[in-house]
Amino acid sequence: MPDHAQTNAAAGSPEPVKTRVFLSYSRKDAAFVARLSQALETRGYEPDYDQSHADPANIDTGISAQDEWWQRLEEMITRADVIIFIVSPDSAASKVCDEEIVYARTLHKRIIPILQRPIDFANSPPRLSALNVKLDFVADQAFSSALDQLCAALNLDIAWCRESRRLTGLALEWESQGRPVDRIMSPADIKAVQRLLESRPRNADRPPQVLTEFLNASRECQEKEALRINHMRVALGLLMIGIIVALIGWINQASLIAEWNWFSKMRPYMNASVRPFVLTATAERALRPLASFRECAKDCPVMIVLPTGSYMMGSPDSENGHEPSESPQVSVTIARPLAVSKYPVTFDDWDTCVSVGGCTRNSESEFGRGQMPVINVSWDEAKRYVAWLSLMTGKPYRLLSEAEWEYAARAGSTTAYPWGDDVGNGNANCKRCGSKWDGKQTSPVGSFKPNAFGLFDMQGNVFQWVEDCYQGTLSGATTDGSALLRPSCKRRVVRGGSWYDSPDYLRSANRSRGDPSDSRDDELGFRIARTLTP
Repeated sequence: MPDHAQTNAAAGSPEPVKTRVFLSYSRKDAAFVARLSQALETRGYEPDYDQSHADPANIDTGISAQDEWWQRLEEMITRADVIIFIVSPDSAASKVCDEEIVYARTLHKRIIPILQRPIDFANSPPRLSALNVKLDFVADQAFSSALDQLCAALNLDIAWCRESRRLTGLALEWESQGRPVDRIMSPADIKAVQRLLESRPRNADRPPQVLTEFLNASRECQEKEALRINHMRVALGLLMIGIIVALIGWINQASLIAEWNWFSKMRPYMNASVRPFVLTATAERALRPLASFRECAKDCPVMIVLPTGSYMMGSPDSENGHEPSESPQVSVTIARPLAVSKYPVTFDDWDTCVSVGGCTRNSESEFGRGQMPVINVSWDEAKRYVAWLSLMTGKPYRLLSEAEWEYAARAGSTTAYPWGDDVGNGNANCKRCGSKWDGKQTSPVGSFKPNAFGLFDMQGNVFQWVEDCYQGTLSGATTDGSALLRPSCKRRVVRGGSWYDSPDYLRSANRSRGDPSDSRDDELGFRIARTLTP
């Protein structure tokens, strides 16, 4: 039996489980991909890629006109054991290929790049440069030997990789739920993680740090549980009323902890450091456009009052870098009084919420905390922060809608960037933006000139979560600046580009997306809005 197939015995009849491979490629390499797919299928693998539904051979796996294209791609990547990235000048420049690799990385998939056509690696995108391209399919006569090398790489401890993916999925789900103390691994999975870490093959990717943290948290909870059981055994001689009280306390542990935290930490902080600084109704009505305010003693966002007005959301086809998702342009009117945070939410802001139990501590990826923008934050976590700030102030803090974000970013401009049609030099933090942080890390908020509304870092530094569900075009976008919402929203919009991305991502009209629970990396942050009384 081939190395890349596992066997499940059922009623005495073994069924091979084939290694599932997703091929990420440019359409211009379609002929090569079809050849490679057929060769892999002959060798016993199950290749999967974006192929035409019209081909009768692809009737079950192809993507039809009725399918949601990106959702199908995500499903293919999710169920794949290994990702093969076909490297060529066209795939290196493809935004879709780049997003496929980014999505695979968020799932901690194993990625094997193969070279199909020569490219200039010195000027390749950062995510491609980070991949170690060793397999060369450029020479047609060397296809067979290169295929042998590829199969050897695919066969690398596939059982270990599958077990790593299963256990990593448990850890990521635990992290997405805020690392609850009452959701730990079973004893069998604790032993499985220990075996996984001890038996890691020399060439296999190291499991993510969150798996080790989940293991440690589960061990700690297991030890605490064992100690608690031992104490309960000792307490069996106590009166029945004591046992009943102990059981009631345990059953209501989470609510008791929350109530204790409220009275011991959060409420005292609110009364001393927030409520005395909240705007009165008179002061709020007296605010004028471009005025600023902050509703706490320190370490909460400074807010800027935006003027009302109208603008054209999206970009014209003639704009350099224009994407189909930025069309058609829509006339939007922002008529409601609105304040937007002067900077992206910083670690100082975030860590204040953490200190009183309102938020969970996030990694700074060794970039620094303080006045650095908070990163590694999901959409769900950003929503928890604005809910906490609303509770502290009694005022309606929230995420911006996508239309409000672009209105705030443009600040009255109609060019690609608020300062013009070229990224220029030293206007923001991005790859080739001309700053000392380019492509290396985030920069302290306020390191570049503000736009005409007095807002800093709308472009670059970190992508910013907004409220809206993502749709592939602006068709049907709201005209009053409200968020576009729908039930069971699987992806939320992110805007603004980051320190790690090219200038095209920084254009005011550029749109990207992420999973609200699982998308969390060192390029993602957020800023907030506050609805004002008319």
